[in-house]
Amino acid sequence: ILIMLLYPLSFVGSGNLYDFLEILFLVIALICLIRNLWVSYYIVFALAILNKESNILLGIYFIAMYFKVYSVKKLGVHTLIHAVVGLPVFFAIRILFSDNPGGQFWSHLDRNIEFLTQIKNYFLFNDVYAYMIATPRGYNIWTMFLLIVSVGYSWYKKPLFARRILIISYPLLFLLCLMMGNKDEIRNFSFLFPVIYLLGLDSVLRMYSAEFKLKK
Repeated sequence: ILIMLLYPLSFVGSGNLYDFLEILFLVIALICLIRNLWVSYYIVFALAILNKESNILLGIYFIAMYFKVYSVKKLGVHTLIHAVVGLPVFFAIRILFSDNPGGQFWSHLDRNIEFLTQIKNYFLFNDVYAYMIATPRGYNIWTMFLLIVSVGYSWYKKPLFARRILIISYPLLFLLCLMMGNKDEIRNFSFLFPVIYLLGLDSVLRMYSAEFKLKK
């Protein structure tokens, strides 16, 4: 519920129908991975791709969680299953909607680089919840400060799989957003939102525990 309430902060203008469903599928997939519910996970994996093709990257969640836990053979088997389940759904969507208006790849690289090189764009606000109620936009310095602190606090004590997912996924997503994203719309990083939420929640609990011990 908290993720859904905070999600509109990542929008610039408006969201899409698939946005909230994407978060739901990612959260369920993560829970299934943690609990080794493989049949349920692969069903959710297929549905997540059907909802948004970029969720074929969910394999990163699996690799980050089970690298050096499973044998090379078992990792290879699950990688193959990811391909068998995910690729047909991915390409079926591409083929079925190939005649729709618009291109397969829209480059916004020049516009995004220009946006990132202007200092004023790191102080922008939006009114996503209600008119005249300002909230910081995606690359606002306050947004970035809160994200860095919430994710980075006690970094080496956080769950290893969550750190791996962030380290592996962020550079790839940043490059994709730079090429095809919409300026500072951090909704483009939605693939990482469940992990950022877990890391942030871990930070809050650690901060609260530390403060409680000091008072005690």
